[in-house]
Amino acid sequence: MQPHENLHNFSVRSVLAPSRWWTLMARVMIQCPKLSRNVPTGMRMTASQLEAAPAKYAFRCSACSEIHHWVRADAWVELSNKY
Repeated sequence: MQPHENLHNFSVRSVLAPSRWWTLMARVMIQCPKLSRNVPTGMRMTASQLEAAPAKYAFRCSACSEIHHWVRADAWVELSNKY
């Protein structure tokens, strides 16, 4: 199980079709330490879920292809008016 699987917003998920609730979750972003570009971590959460996120995470950066480790303080949810 991935560390974020237990963080899903089940109240939203229970009333929307699976493909729809996923789009309501914002992308979790960090700044690539190598290139200083904002990059998605591959995870989606609400802001409140990110605030409650435990532990340390790792992902392969889409900007530089290196593996980066991050904690909650390094990340933010992408603000978008697409939702």
